[in-house]
Amino acid sequence: KPALFHSFWLGSLLKYRGTAPHEGFQILENLLRERADMGRVYLYTSNVDGHLRQLQGFPLCEIHGCCEDWMCSSHLAPPPSEGLSQRWITVCEEQRKLLDGRDARAACGSPEAFKLPSDASLDMLVCSCGLPLRPAVLMFGDEDEALLDILRQAWETYQRWEDGMERELKAGGRLVILEIGVGHRVEVIRQECDEVQKDVAAAGGTVTLIRINLDEQILSKPLVADGTGRIRKICLQLSSL
Repeated sequence: KPALFHSFWLGSLLKYRGTAPHEGFQILENLLRERADMGRVYLYTSNVDGHLRQLQGFPLCEIHGCCEDWMCSSHLAPPPSEGLSQRWITVCEEQRKLLDGRDARAACGSPEAFKLPSDASLDMLVCSCGLPLRPAVLMFGDEDEALLDILRQAWETYQRWEDGMERELKAGGRLVILEIGVGHRVEVIRQECDEVQKDVAAAGGTVTLIRINLDEQILSKPLVADGTGRIRKICLQLSSL
């Protein structure tokens, strides 16, 4: 149901655009600007609202994409394969109806994500090939290989920065990880923080994790066990984020 799909995602985008970032973004700007200009900061988020993009000049990895970016839906119809959820099978079946016998790659060989204009409305968005556009946002069970390739490129850029940072810290440097508002449902950011802590400590660096959260249970999670004693944690519980 493309019309319902577009109504939800375009409505979400317009609400995100109409919501002013809270003062925490300015605090991050003031705290990290000098280091960001030196290439010593990387933002890593699972949020899809695009608000961190307002921190100009800060390298950013949006691991689940961003609803500001849209792309052709032509690759939403991969051949049936084992392991696809029933929901995703249904999406692919509907997309094949829209393709009407055309090959997805012939319709749009390599779809690229682009930002919607500032005057985007709730009208249906259609690619030049005639197929509906989709947000460049990773859905649950998403099998759109064109989107996965876009997200993979962003992750690889971040990974190169992380690898270089860890090599630099072999000389005994220090790293601070600022983890803000990671909940229970999507824990991939916390998992990445844990992996980076272990890698840096193993390389000979010292890591300080600053965990800011509303949830006391999350704040009470134990430190990563690495056996080096090079990791410490500072927890800050707030009444609101």
